Amino acid sequence: MRRFIYVSRWTEAVHADPDLVLQQIVARSIRNNRMHDITGFLLAYDGLFLQALEGPKAQVEAAYARIEQDPRHDRLTIIDDSVANARQFRDWNMCGVSLDDAGLSLAAARQSVIAAQGRFDATGALDLLRDVALAEARRERAAALPPPQRG
Repeated sequence: MRRFIYVSRWTEAVHADPDLVLQQIVARSIRNNRMHDITGFLLAYDGLFLQALEGPKAQVEAAYARIEQDPRHDRLTIIDDSVANARQFRDWNMCGVSLDDAGLSLAAARQSVIAAQGRFDATGALDLLRDVALAEARRERAAALPPPQRG
């Protein structure tokens, strides 16, 4: 299995409504990724996309080729292209989170993104994506719980 992580800058088209664009990207990615056994996680923050894709080599390469042609991405930089023994994002064909509006308590993650200014190493990028994914999973579980009973 292949793991591929890249960072890109948003184009002007994204700046108008980044939340809507993120929703559109995730919806389309879920459909495509289910068909091709790809899982992944997309983080959007302050003009950057940071994404991990995991799956069969040919399918991950094809997905990245589509991303390279997507006019919403600029200055794509590959951070990691490696063989992975296990999926880090197995629960999501694709999940996308915007740190701007996710309601997550991720001040440290925000600071990591700001400090890196688009310069990530493979371990740091994967750690950041994994931390945000875990926080998002906790948030989703909490949102699904019934409200506490008051007596």
